[in-house]
Amino acid sequence: MRDLTIGKNEAGQRMDKYLKKYFPEAGSGFLYKMLRKKNILLNEKKADGKEMLKQGDRIRLYLAEETIEKFRGGQMRPAVSGRKTPDIKLDVIYEDDHVAIVNKPAGMLSQKAKPSDLSLVEYFQRYLLETGAISEQELETFHPAPCNRLDRNTSGLVLCGKSLAGLQALSEALKLRTLKKYYLALVLGKADRPGHQKAWLSKDTKTNQVKVSTGQGPESSPIETAWEPVWSNGEETLLKVELITGKSHQIRCHLASLGYPLAGDPKYGNARWNRRLKQEYGLKRQFLHACRWNSHECPVRWKLCRENVLPHRFRMNWNGLQRVRERRVNYDRRENRRRRNERKEETEKESEKGAYGRRNHDRVCSGNGLGDEKLCTDQCSYSFGIDGRYDHDGRPDLWKQAVI
Repeated sequence: MRDLTIGKNEAGQRMDKYLKKYFPEAGSGFLYKMLRKKNILLNEKKADGKEMLKQGDRIRLYLAEETIEKFRGGQMRPAVSGRKTPDIKLDVIYEDDHVAIVNKPAGMLSQKAKPSDLSLVEYFQRYLLETGAISEQELETFHPAPCNRLDRNTSGLVLCGKSLAGLQALSEALKLRTLKKYYLALVLGKADRPGHQKAWLSKDTKTNQVKVSTGQGPESSPIETAWEPVWSNGEETLLKVELITGKSHQIRCHLASLGYPLAGDPKYGNARWNRRLKQEYGLKRQFLHACRWNSHECPVRWKLCRENVLPHRFRMNWNGLQRVRERRVNYDRRENRRRRNERKEETEKESEKGAYGRRNHDRVCSGNGLGDEKLCTDQCSYSFGIDGRYDHDGRPDLWKQAVI
């Protein structure tokens, strides 16, 4: 026999749904059979599973411990209980009793891709256990988790639900699109004015890549992206992007299709530019950061308006980018000044040598009986070289006479 007490994070759901979470290996038929036989009671009364649970309700299980252990399967302990996780301190930007906003570093998964992975879910649950916000017993039937996802190599703000009410409220806000999401992206090209584009996106599951098209195709989804320039040097532009529809790789592929590939993006970016950024500035991942969440119509009591600046690594790359650009501009100015001076000196030398060659030309033509300037222009093939000492009509004897 075992007694279960409903907490705040289990309240508000149907009894049969709660039992399925508690017994993940048990079928629905077994659970309803135990309810009919009164082996599972709610507040010492028979139940059919459709009752809405309230905080403080008690569920009594008249089952053998072996049976309970069998149908609980891998849910005997929370996913983070007894499991070693790397010593990574989460950067929590905002937190209350229901929600938390975490600044996810690049390289961390938002959710597991395979059972052996460690993702933000495990790190967030470990954080709640360490701070005492939740107990291991509560984790058996309730799993705090992120409500939105970021690509593994994208850093920035992630919304996480600490309670069932927080998860439900965030899920509803994301579904209704009352939460606005903003990103900072460094792209190749000059974008000197704000933009707003709608398109269609299709995904190839084999290559894990997406394609953007202007027309609707089979298995394509509508996307919508808006952006405005923050800074530009004529070659690169820092954009503030509003993700109106959140699809996989949307910002990366949509901007690339418009002629603005993302810095450091190995799939949709410019490979030559990426290599130069890696060599000169040490940029080893895509320059994309979820910087702001904003809501003025959130369907819960609290409002979200949180902003996060660029991460430290990006700030280093950004400052280095600006410094190198300034040095490059100064270098170009010095080079242009040096080239102008060289051209000026060459022009002066050419003028002096040309005058010397003209004097020799007059002497040669006069010695040949061609002193008339017009006649010389018509009949003479005298040419001036770099040093002004070319042959006159192919006659070296006359040239020797001219230079003696």
